[in-house]
Amino acid sequence: MKHRIAALFAAAAMLLTALVMTVPVSAERVLEDCLANIGLYDDGLFTPAQQNELNTLIRKTSDTIDMYVGVMILNQSGVNVSDEEVISRARTKYIQMFEPSTEQDTDGAMLVLNMSSHFIHILTSGMGQMYYYNGSSDDRGGQMVENLKSYLRSNDNVGAVKRFLSDLESYYKKGVPDGAYTKNEHNGEYLYVQDGKLVKGDSLPFGYGKSMGVLVTVSLIVGALVALIAFVIIKSSYNLKKALNPSNYISQKETNIYENNDVFLRTHTTKVKIESESGGGGGGSSSSFGGHSFGGSSGHW
Repeated sequence: MKHRIAALFAAAAMLLTALVMTVPVSAERVLEDCLANIGLYDDGLFTPAQQNELNTLIRKTSDTIDMYVGVMILNQSGVNVSDEEVISRARTKYIQMFEPSTEQDTDGAMLVLNMSSHFIHILTSGMGQMYYYNGSSDDRGGQMVENLKSYLRSNDNVGAVKRFLSDLESYYKKGVPDGAYTKNEHNGEYLYVQDGKLVKGDSLPFGYGKSMGVLVTVSLIVGALVALIAFVIIKSSYNLKKALNPSNYISQKETNIYENNDVFLRTHTTKVKIESESGGGGGGSSSSFGGHSFGGSSGHW
């Protein structure tokens, strides 16, 4: 009996631990041949000296966050190019540089500037979608875009790239936001972090992205159920006393039986709307391109 009760409490403890445990998350550059592609892809905007400086900083940032990093500039080549085409070019370029001949989504981020249309796009891939999240609960990607606008409006293009790299390191050090996940707008697939790894699934795990208050409530309910089960098991282990003969409760005198009928004249029905709840206060968005999943944020300056 004691062993069964101990097993129940152990199972409950494991469940509660799984609900509240947080796991460190790290990124990784798994394709060594692609390391040489990290850097600046300029279209005549920067001087050779500026290109060298920025290439050095881009590679340093890539080493720090252990993700692939690129910066692509569309200068004269961006004339009459739509924003959607800029995003498409960015994804194609990222696949060529960091995901060649593989269906794996590598961890990375890339800044794309179309100087002709004043369009900014920050592309994210793999774990980059989590660190540079675009969810409504913590729109890091949107904030990164906003941080570049003042530099670009004042023609401090070098400063804009440096700020992008600084934000990459800053948000990486802060870690993945609690409950971060994305939902692919094309196939409905979810992307989230579990046991320190990026996972794809048709739905989110139970409790993923829920607030601590919700988890505490669930923990209390589970604890109460375990206590109730333990009480029932313990109680059932005792022998019950023999019940008295039912005839002891029957009067030997004359018994009169009366029958009453209640008739309801009307009925009343109450409807209650049950609200659904999504994890993380609103997930981020991603989309498919060339067999890969990409996130990102955009804006104009």
